[in-house]
Amino acid sequence: RPCRLAVGRLRPTAFLLLSTGSWLFPLLVTGGKCKAKLFTAFALSMQQLPRTLLVCVINVLPAALVLCWTYGFLLLFWVYLVIGFALSAIVRWLVPDAAGRKDDIVLGYDSAQEYFQNPGMMGAIVGRNANRIKDAQYSLNGTTYSLTPTSGPHNIHSGPNRYNLRLWDVTHYSKSSIRFRLFSPDGDQGFPGNARIAVTYTLTGKALEIAYEMICDQDTVFNLTNHAYFNLSGHQHPEQAMVHTLWLNATQYTPADETGIPTGEIADVSGTCLDFTEGRSLSAPPTPPGGYDHNFVLAGNPAAVLSDPASGRKLTVITDWPGLQLYSGNYLNVLGKDGVFYGPRSG
Repeated sequence: RPCRLAVGRLRPTAFLLLSTGSWLFPLLVTGGKCKAKLFTAFALSMQQLPRTLLVCVINVLPAALVLCWTYGFLLLFWVYLVIGFALSAIVRWLVPDAAGRKDDIVLGYDSAQEYFQNPGMMGAIVGRNANRIKDAQYSLNGTTYSLTPTSGPHNIHSGPNRYNLRLWDVTHYSKSSIRFRLFSPDGDQGFPGNARIAVTYTLTGKALEIAYEMICDQDTVFNLTNHAYFNLSGHQHPEQAMVHTLWLNATQYTPADETGIPTGEIADVSGTCLDFTEGRSLSAPPTPPGGYDHNFVLAGNPAAVLSDPASGRKLTVITDWPGLQLYSGNYLNVLGKDGVFYGPRSG
């Protein structure tokens, strides 16, 4: 059955079956034998207008299109389902601007087949570890574990058998939430322990909450995230992504070498191109030569506020983890949905 996600009270207006034609933030490593949780909420708001939210969850066979009316706005939900399995990715998020025009603010693809390739991991869940591991190996409890090098000599996003390329079990859904589960056996991707992983998307008022959970029978690495790329001007305007204004609740960051590996230092952002404590345009100088790909040490919540002055859209990020990775899509080079080409720094 199709899963219908909604904000508040719904009055369905139409239902149509279609044929088919997925890191953002906290990136610190943790180990735990029992249960670890990571909660991240993306609160999307507009200036002087009611707020609406679109969550899209991608799968591989028959698709469902649900049109609902709530808060005086039309919400469009694409939910691809097949026998309880899914890719667990955000594929579309429609949000009105200050004039009431709705645009899709996440980058993505048109077909399920493209999400199974998805070199940029757009909208996808990344794990067991998001970001980089130096020399594709690490030590835990006196044992050295080796991974597959996927970024020069290093490992990035635990590939090549990444979580975004796997089908997840759909274990629960309601009008406001959907829960996905994945079993990762001992040794999977080079990580120890049999891990039972769950990711839950929940619509709460004006926010999308993403909760990550793991139960493992050994100490292991647990560092999941969602890899959605945002463009508050609408994904069809890649040239506008770096014009957005960003404020970060961070006075420190973790310096990295030329390959993106942290040096172990914690440095102040003051006087650098990484100072967003007052809020400024992502394109305002000074900027890093290769674009942004930096981890910030958070001082509290909200962790970040991204806004588009032209449209009036604003994205607020709240998290219970201490690190936030700012990445400006420096290596994007792909044809996306609606025939839009996403080049570097399109989201």
